Amino acid sequence: MKLYTLSLILALANTFLSFSMGDTSNLSGQLFAAIKQSDVAAVEGLIECGADINCISDRFGVTPLVFAVESNNKDIINILLKKGVNVNLQETNEELTPLHYAIKNGNSEIATLLIGIKECNLNIQDGIGYTPLLYAIEGKHTQLIELLIVQKVDVNLADSNNMAPVHYAAAKGDVVLLKLLIEKGANFNARDNEGLTALHYAAQKGEVAILKVLLEKGCNIDSQDLEGNTPLHKVAEWLLCSSVRALYFLLENGADTCILNKETLLALDIAVEPKQCSSLSDSDNKWYTHILEAFLAYMPPTYSLLDTTTENQYFKAAQKNRFKLSQAKDFKSIAQLLSKGAYDYPLVKIYVDQKREELFKAIASNKVQQVSALLKDGFSLNTCDKEGNTLLHKAIQAESLEVMQLLLMLGANQYIDTANASLLNPLTPLQLIVAHGKKDVFMALFSKINVIESDKVKYALSKRKSMNK
Repeated sequence: MKLYTLSLILALANTFLSFSMGDTSNLSGQLFAAIKQSDVAAVEGLIECGADINCISDRFGVTPLVFAVESNNKDIINILLKKGVNVNLQETNEELTPLHYAIKNGNSEIATLLIGIKECNLNIQDGIGYTPLLYAIEGKHTQLIELLIVQKVDVNLADSNNMAPVHYAAAKGDVVLLKLLIEKGANFNARDNEGLTALHYAAQKGEVAILKVLLEKGCNIDSQDLEGNTPLHKVAEWLLCSSVRALYFLLENGADTCILNKETLLALDIAVEPKQCSSLSDSDNKWYTHILEAFLAYMPPTYSLLDTTTENQYFKAAQKNRFKLSQAKDFKSIAQLLSKGAYDYPLVKIYVDQKREELFKAIASNKVQQVSALLKDGFSLNTCDKEGNTLLHKAIQAESLEVMQLLLMLGANQYIDTANASLLNPLTPLQLIVAHGKKDVFMALFSKINVIESDKVKYALSKRKSMNK
């Protein structure tokens, strides 16, 4: 029989007297008390005396290891592990294991310790089907997610609602995680209990980047859930939230606007339901009408809409704008309608893009009269190309002095500090002048119109010096 020191005996006695967990009549209850007080010596002594390290508290339903993890006591955790505690034993309340608890609490150190144990079941599910991976995803614990995936956890294991990791990644808009899951074999077409795919969740949450990844992987853009709803229907349900960009993305990528759900409703029918516009403020009216125009732009002209659509004043406004655009005879009329918020449906967009290219070519050729005419027709001075270059950028790049003078006289100097969208080296028009090494000629022109301040010139010059290093 092992002999104990007086200090250990006193520690054990103190533990027994102070225990408040409801199990004081046995060694197991005393073990919980010792863990609660972080009394390492008492824990060791009780285990030596025969305390069951795999017991479950009668009062709280937890195991000693779960209790130690919750208490964040690494010393006691290590003692229990060395004594061969069952790391997969679940408590009786939510059926959580120590690993579930560690990840839920965001305790990376303890979670990493448990993950490294050979016997630890990394795919074990709790009472609602949550795996350690799902808890890590829910808590956005990136390091633990990566560690679990490296350990080859089942990336398709879903919860009790049949929501798999890809559903959660899509709903959270986590592109990096979604790509990682797919790379490791996740089924990106998985469906939950309602028949929803990751594409539905991304659409509903307005996660355009996720939609793009899923479509690139081959997801069906018109996939229907158990109620017959497509991702476009889900977007329509949440138009007053954050899904507007997702609507445009789906429409532009070929989503079928004519699919009826089981209630025989189109996505457009859902979009114009009274609940959608009941909370609209005056400032929201224009963009809501714009959204309905977008729907109309992708509907077949002969498709018969439900009668309820005619009751919506915003829908009527959308129809009116659409009709006006279809009747517009010249670019100026189209530009005026677009400036008032009309939706540039595909054919109009192509036409506007063509006219924009005409403007850019006229600037490149220093054709002042043509540039002036196109500006009068409706192009603004802050019109940009795909790289974010303003008209002033374009004139400087082409060294079109007369066009640049025209732009400045019309007020383009207000965009002198507007940088383009270059990822490597974004430049303002002024910095671009200096970068081209034509500063004497261009500065003379700018000084005539008196739009440059000395500190801006100095900054542009310093920018050029840093570029040349």
